[in-house]
Amino acid sequence: MVTFGSASGSPLKEVRDPSTYTALVYTPPDTSAPVPMLLYLHGAGECGSKIWGIIAEGATGTPPVELHFGRGLPELAEQFCVVAPQSTGGWQAAKVAKFMEWLLKGGAKDGAVPQIDPSRCYCTGHSMGGSGALDAGTTGLFAAI
Repeated sequence: MVTFGSASGSPLKEVRDPSTYTALVYTPPDTSAPVPMLLYLHGAGECGSKIWGIIAEGATGTPPVELHFGRGLPELAEQFCVVAPQSTGGWQAAKVAKFMEWLLKGGAKDGAVPQIDPSRCYCTGHSMGGSGALDAGTTGLFAAI
């Protein structure tokens, strides 16, 4: 049974860039070609150092929670790699950019992150994460929509 705050039964995998963030990653079924990526930045309530804590009841409706429970929008679940890093307290554009560069260079060597199409990277967030997404947009690493 899939539950809040637990890796058991989840389609999400944990990855860690030692110099920036630990994140949960969702990979779509077809990764035969580079896939678009959605970077989701959480709000202040999910700050911390226990990555599965971002899968919380208070975060219901967010991309990682909905994918965790198999309720993600079909377009997202079938076509996008979704990456949800965890911050210990705020999102700095330079650190988000460094994390993105790690992802795009294939930093997760265990195959948890598929090949990402760098021209189709998007960033969104909730509350504090929304502010972080706006700041991250200034890095030039995300597609404008």
